[in-house]
Amino acid sequence: MSKPLLILENIRSSYNTWNMLRTADALWWGVVLSGFTPDPLLSEKVSKTALGAEHTTIVYKNRNTTHVLSWLREQWLCILGSELTQSSRSVRLFSDDRKTLLESTSSVALIMWNEKTWLLQETRWLVNGLYHIPMIGIKESLNVWQAAAIMMWEINRVLWY
Repeated sequence: MSKPLLILENIRSSYNTWNMLRTADALWWGVVLSGFTPDPLLSEKVSKTALGAEHTTIVYKNRNTTHVLSWLREQWLCILGSELTQSSRSVRLFSDDRKTLLESTSSVALIMWNEKTWLLQETRWLVNGLYHIPMIGIKESLNVWQAAAIMMWEINRVLWY
């Protein structure tokens, strides 16, 4: 299995982007910046949040998410999304779904997006599975970089441990 990819679609906050780069570096993931997600190499002020991960993490840039996801599917990657919907499954069930989802794939890609735009409709049909993080409290969501960290860690746990 090759290195998993984190796809950041239309992430508004530079701080969230840098935090996800740092997390991706720690968990051995590559990163794809898509839509209007800010470029980590264009801001000195915020890059200290990433602690140099913008130089050690493989970062690809392509503003068109549909093209990115189509290309990844051609490369036999299983594309997962993180969103709470009626049809999404708990990320804890990813271990049960692993065999079916990864049967004929070379790796995994996880797409994260901001809560204002959610997952764009034109990219939704390219996702192989939607997963959510089970919540115990009243709020049903986390900050995008916190959610990305949990999702990547759980996917790593199933893939590597």
